[in-house]
Amino acid sequence: MRREGRRTAAVLSDAETGKLVFELGGFDQAPECSFFYPDSDLLAIGSRGGTIRFWNRTTGKQILKLMLFETETDWLAVTPDGHYDGTEDAARRVGIRRAGDPRVVALQSAADELYQPGLLETTLFGEHP
Repeated sequence: MRREGRRTAAVLSDAETGKLVFELGGFDQAPECSFFYPDSDLLAIGSRGGTIRFWNRTTGKQILKLMLFETETDWLAVTPDGHYDGTEDAARRVGIRRAGDPRVVALQSAADELYQPGLLETTLFGEHP
């Protein structure tokens, strides 16, 4: 784990050589757990606050961020390009800022453009970048 100011990065190293493979950044809170999916290129890293990030461990690119809320029923999955799936209440609680517009609006206000039902399942169990 590495700290960059207030942000934390997880470090993925080669098990045999110990050499750095990828530095997976962007965590607001320290990562607490990780899971390698068998027979897959997926890596999941969970941090405090109910966030799980999914990475392609071959390319080092984040493919999905899953946010779990205190209600135990609300969740939101967001891809790096802004597409999302989740509960309506979660989409109302998360804000976005569009390019060139300083206002923050509820993610749900962009549902026609960004909402993709089934995104979580497709990303984790189907095709993903």
